[in-house]
This record gives sequence, C-alpha cells and structure tokens, in this order.
Amino acid sequence: MGATPTFERPPAGLDAHWLGVWRTALKALKAAGTWDQALYPLLVEYLRALQAADAARTKGHTTAWDRAARRAMALASQLGLTPAGQRRGDRRPATRRPAAPVAIDPIDELAAARATRAHTPGTADALPASWTRPRDDA
Repeated sequence: MGATPTFERPPAGLDAHWLGVWRTALKALKAAGTWDQALYPLLVEYLRALQAADAARTKGHTTAWDRAARRAMALASQLGLTPAGQRRGDRRPATRRPAAPVAIDPIDELAAARATRAHTPGTADALPASWTRPRDDA
C-alpha cells in the first residue's frame, strides 16, 4: 500500500478515537466524490470543533458545549457530511472539466444570431401592426 498523501494525513496528536473520527469523515467525503485538497483545513476545523464539544461536555460547561457542537454541525454541513449539506448542491471539486467545451465568448455567438435575425424582414426588428396603426380616438 502506498504512502498517504500529505493532504489526507490526520493532524498530529490524535488518539485512537479521534483518528477513527478523522478516517470516517475522510472516507465519507471520498465516497461522495467531494473530497478535495482544499477541504483539508475545513476538515481539521471540524475535527477540532468535535474535540472541543466533547471536552466541554465532559467538564460540564453547557454553554461552551453548545457553542462547539453548533460549530461542528455547521462545519459538517459545509463539508457535505449531513443530509442538509448534501441537499444544498453538488460539491464536486472545481478541477473537473465540463462535459462539453464552453464557447470562448458566448456574447459573440449571440451577436451573430441577433444580426442574422435583424436582417430577416418580419422578425426581430419588425414592430407589431398594432403599434404602427393610427389610433381611432385621436
């Protein structure tokens, strides 16, 4: 088995429990296809928030526990680890290429189409007959 890439290595100083949490979260992100090197700091912050919530809970600090748990939940949602975060949209890395090539300048394509329509009588530039008829009440 090859070496673990640097951006997938867990932060230093984790015990067995928190190492398992790291690996589980990383595995979930990879399974969803959303893991990207840019998410590493966010995943570390998520793990630290979980650790802070656990430490505050064991010490009986309910306010700090609530704050850290809410932060961990918000980070989990941003990472797409919660159902709400997964529903928010596609989180595939930006490195993926679109299936079809995109035009270099889509405005130029529209300008050519408009020019073609503008020179065809009775289409784009023609005014409706109701706009050009004289009004009877005048």
